[in-house]
Amino acid sequence: FYPKMRRLRLLRLATPHLTRPGYSPAAPLLLTVTNYFQNHQKDALHVYPTMTVKRHFPGGGALVDWFDDPQIEVNTIVLGEWDGGASVSVVVTNRGEDDITDWQLSWQTRNMIEHTWNADLSVSGDLVTAAPDSERMVIASGEAAAFGFNVQLGPDGWQEPDFRFSLLATEGDVISPEVPALPVQPSPAPMPGGDDMTPATTLDVSVLKASDWDTGVSANIIVRNTTADDVALGGIRIELPSDASIDSAWNASVIQEGGFAIFQPDADYVTVKAGEAISIGFNASHDAGEGFEIMPVAFVSGTQDLPAPHDEPVAGTPPPPLAPSSDWDGEAPLNPIIGTQTIGPGYTLSDENALVETAKAIRDTGSNILKIALDPTLYGMSSLYQWQPVELLTQNEAFRDVLAMDFDHYFFWLERSGPWADNNGISQEEYDQEYQVTYDLARYLLETFENTGKTFYIGNWETDWNLLEWNPTLETVDDTRIDGLVDWLNLRQDAIDQARADTDASGVSIYHYLEVNRVDDAQDQGFERVVNAVLPRTNVDLVSYSAYDVILTESNLGRYGEALGDNLDYIESLLPEKQDLPFEKRVFIGEFGFYLKYVSAEQQYDLTLDVLEASVEWGVPFSLIWQMYDTSANEGLYLIGPDGTPTALSQMLTSYNDQLQAWDAGFRDLNARPPSASETREKSLEILAGFRASSG
Repeated sequence: FYPKMRRLRLLRLATPHLTRPGYSPAAPLLLTVTNYFQNHQKDALHVYPTMTVKRHFPGGGALVDWFDDPQIEVNTIVLGEWDGGASVSVVVTNRGEDDITDWQLSWQTRNMIEHTWNADLSVSGDLVTAAPDSERMVIASGEAAAFGFNVQLGPDGWQEPDFRFSLLATEGDVISPEVPALPVQPSPAPMPGGDDMTPATTLDVSVLKASDWDTGVSANIIVRNTTADDVALGGIRIELPSDASIDSAWNASVIQEGGFAIFQPDADYVTVKAGEAISIGFNASHDAGEGFEIMPVAFVSGTQDLPAPHDEPVAGTPPPPLAPSSDWDGEAPLNPIIGTQTIGPGYTLSDENALVETAKAIRDTGSNILKIALDPTLYGMSSLYQWQPVELLTQNEAFRDVLAMDFDHYFFWLERSGPWADNNGISQEEYDQEYQVTYDLARYLLETFENTGKTFYIGNWETDWNLLEWNPTLETVDDTRIDGLVDWLNLRQDAIDQARADTDASGVSIYHYLEVNRVDDAQDQGFERVVNAVLPRTNVDLVSYSAYDVILTESNLGRYGEALGDNLDYIESLLPEKQDLPFEKRVFIGEFGFYLKYVSAEQQYDLTLDVLEASVEWGVPFSLIWQMYDTSANEGLYLIGPDGTPTALSQMLTSYNDQLQAWDAGFRDLNARPPSASETREKSLEILAGFRASSG
């Protein structure tokens, strides 16, 4: 939904108050981990002190004193950071006794803001002013409102601004502010147009809308070269209604003038090779309910010779055949329970694509589990086929290579959450589109990988953040938003169920899961979250738990068996029963980890072992460590670091797989059958206990 979104790492804000049983308060491990929790809480939520609030109108207006010295908290949460940018949520909490009506927030920055949600932003020089949308204009006493934005950043990353909270002026309020003049940013140089641009009649241009809501649209423009010669793309032009504007673009720069938006492709996207395609994208806003049709026209430079047209299009390079593995003997492959993943790796150690390199690194540990995102932009590639999973898996060489590897369990993030996220539910058109995309993906996987023994798990990432619109302080959620999420999850499940029925494939399986990540909020405080407000109304096959809220609460240190077990029990109790699934338990750990930014490698190892033992003992079918390489956030969540050195966790995973696979082979030889889930779990715990004993 947000094209620039990267890994979110937000912790539950808990007040440390208990120590680990068996540890002295002065024990080095506890002190370090205490600092870890406290410091990360500060990193996750920045609370500004009570302030006297005044109002500034950009371009002229009045300063209005706030009443009764209110208690206003302005909290910022970095939802994700990447090279050159971040996604930030701003939470405004009313700690006063009176409701707040008609407010705004302003701050100074020289960084360009690319995309916003839940607020309208205006820029005057370095001054940015955010006015909330109508649903957030009133903040009741004790409640909060949130908005957010994507922002371009320099090498120092996100720096907290000095926010100014203010109210709308009313008649008779104090006037005449003295506001210092702020420099006005120069307009960009005009892009060549008119006679300098020639329509590229031999290029096939199409539009794929990733999301369309009342006041905006997110779309990709795909340019295909169906000729035998490379074409230099000069630009792409679309007509804009008078009420529309481009908020951000990727893979291109944009100029808006004269009722048009002209996209100049970045250097890597200028040349459209014969038989290939490029994609650029944008977010646009417009008046509520109006919308507009996107009719792009591609141009080449006026000095560029147009290739001669051909009677027949030149096809792109066909994907290599994915034949069933000759090694599969018809028996269920081993499920090792413990594994890892690669989502948005922030570095590479070779000349290979980041996806392929990290997948190979995971395979080198002996793991037959791979979890990835079906999003090329998270692996340093263009956004081409970002919203078309079948095309991505068949036309993108890196994704084809990974699918051809000998993993047995593939977890895919299929992130297409836009249709339900506009608080209007899902229309029939949106329903049909989402259903078809999911159905086509499921059917492709079932038909292509029949008789390989592979299993695919289609899911999404930390659903609570989208449900809460990135505001962790919400206690209740609008019913229409909840209904839309329920419909979205159920249509995906229905599509996968129908694909299974239509193909009747053997030797391959596919399942659907949703991921929850705010379980403590629901269980301890009764807040509406995915686990209690959405999950009971779904028919999903499995539930993934991104378990940071429980493992990063200091009072749970040393008692993960009880604390994590309680949360897993709670999730399981709200998961509707479903027949004919080959799982003893249907709740798994989708991700967890401990930051080397705050703990030592030895402490990370011990804490990870604690969680693995607790989760395997409970009976999860999978427990997945985050992750093989760190993201660009560089917080120390990795099995192999930026310098190429494997951590103790990487060595543990390799040893674990070696021991478990040797046992599995012997078990099959002796018993002429694969081990059951319970038998595998028993052996897994035995191996983990050996690691515990050897670590002291």
